Amino acid sequence: MSNPFRVEMSGPLSVSAPGFVKHLVEQGYRPDPAAKQLRLMAHLSRWLAERDLVGRDLTSARVEQFLAERRQSHQHC
Repeated sequence: MSNPFRVEMSGPLSVSAPGFVKHLVEQGYRPDPAAKQLRLMAHLSRWLAERDLVGRDLTSARVEQFLAERRQSHQHC
C-alpha cells in the first residue's frame, strides 16, 4: 500500500511504513490522526538512524528514551 498521507519516511523503519499505513487504514483511522501516527513513526525512524540503530534495536527502553528526548525538546507528536 502506498503512503496516502504524504509523510516522508527514511531510516530503518521505512521498510515497515507500508504495512503500518495498511494497518491504520484497516483500523479505520481518519486521515489526520493516521498522518500524525505516521509522522511519529518517521521521527522515531530518523532518531534510530541518527544513532546507527536498526529496527531490531528498538526496545521499550529505547522508546522511552526517544519519548523523553521529545518531551525535553518540547516536540509533540
